[in-house]
Amino acid sequence: MNDQGIRQLWASVISQAICDVDLRGDRVVRAQAMRWLNSDAQNEGSLRWICDMLDLDADKIRMRCMSRTGRKSLTGKLFSRRALEKRLEDEEESRDLSFDFYEQA
Repeated sequence: MNDQGIRQLWASVISQAICDVDLRGDRVVRAQAMRWLNSDAQNEGSLRWICDMLDLDADKIRMRCMSRTGRKSLTGKLFSRRALEKRLEDEEESRDLSFDFYEQA
């Protein structure tokens, strides 16, 4: 998987968590998504780790997740494939990403 594909994958993780917050009928999934979004963990796969990799502000994402309108704006714009591709094209330098946890699995 190339750098762009990896970034799209991780952006999709955030997008899925945001969508899960609005999931009707499944309180467990909603609670898990909110816990993950509000966690200050910095380990691989955490919101903060993903945001650091994608040059996004985790705190701003959290603030927008407080309302349904904010969540909708994030999933509709920030994490759309076109918006993410544009963001990647605008980057001046690429990052060397290593995903050791794939090798450990």
